[in-house]
Amino acid sequence: MFTFVYFLFIIFFCCVNSSKLKQIHVIHRHGDRTPLKSIHNDPIDWQRELGTQLKQLTGVGIRQTRELGDWIRQRYIEELHLIDPQFISTEVYVMSTETDRTIMSAKFVLESIFRNATRYDDIHQTQISGIVPPIYVIPRKNDLYKGSLCSTSIDKDVFKTNQWIAKESSSKEFIAWVATQTGNDDVKLS
Repeated sequence: MFTFVYFLFIIFFCCVNSSKLKQIHVIHRHGDRTPLKSIHNDPIDWQRELGTQLKQLTGVGIRQTRELGDWIRQRYIEELHLIDPQFISTEVYVMSTETDRTIMSAKFVLESIFRNATRYDDIHQTQISGIVPPIYVIPRKNDLYKGSLCSTSIDKDVFKTNQWIAKESSSKEFIAWVATQTGNDDVKLS
């Protein structure tokens, strides 16, 4: 079954006029990743082939999250002028679930949004570049999207529909073939 892991990106705006925009919430999933677990007969050595281990972002995933950051920067900084191009802690608050791939996704999105951000260092009397907002990590025990809440919703809303049941039924031969090829008895469409 799918385990959905989301990273939550929230932009707060404190506006004087109540008819103005107050908040923007951007919620997205992590970038492309390697498999969550190894498959018995899998011919691919993920660490050797992709330079990463299981459950980690791939190069494609890094590119996807950077492109998302570029889009957010273009839309909300350059076009709409709703976020200051310099990171301001009262404008941006970022939360991530407690997995490497979601924390890294948040990092790459933020690096792209604030790629030109600098800050003046009073102590060293110099500009510091590459400022990235902090990422607040939600402990697994407090993660509402991990496991039960999301799984329960998907079980109810998707996996028990007539369309899903019909698709699963029509895919029995394919599922059996995948199980044979992978040596994995726990193969499901979900």
